[in-house]
Amino acid sequence: MRYNRGMIATTLPAPEPAPLLEQVAMLQLENAVLQQRIRELEARLGENSANSSRPPSADPPQATLRPKARPSGRKRGGQRGHRRAFRMLLPVEQVDEIVAVEPGHCRHCEQPFPESAARRRLCS
Repeated sequence: MRYNRGMIATTLPAPEPAPLLEQVAMLQLENAVLQQRIRELEARLGENSANSSRPPSADPPQATLRPKARPSGRKRGGQRGHRRAFRMLLPVEQVDEIVAVEPGHCRHCEQPFPESAARRRLCS
């Protein structure tokens, strides 16, 4: 019930329920989509190098550091008794061809070697 200026009671017509129900359904669908997006973004926000494939340099500055591994007491490198991995050379009797590989240029500065210097380097 509503009163107008003359304080006469008037009734408003009831709104059509179909457009309102349609709008409610549309808003509920939009709400569900936004709630899913919030869950995805919060999951991404919680990622760091420990629980994802992100590198440690991508961790935020306030991220907690992983505890350092305790020293095992062993020295670095191959340990005693470690089987070496290398290719054995063939005996001279089994070699068919010897190929001399001479560099044409320096691998550091890319300058070409003079012919005589390249041969001297290999021979000495």
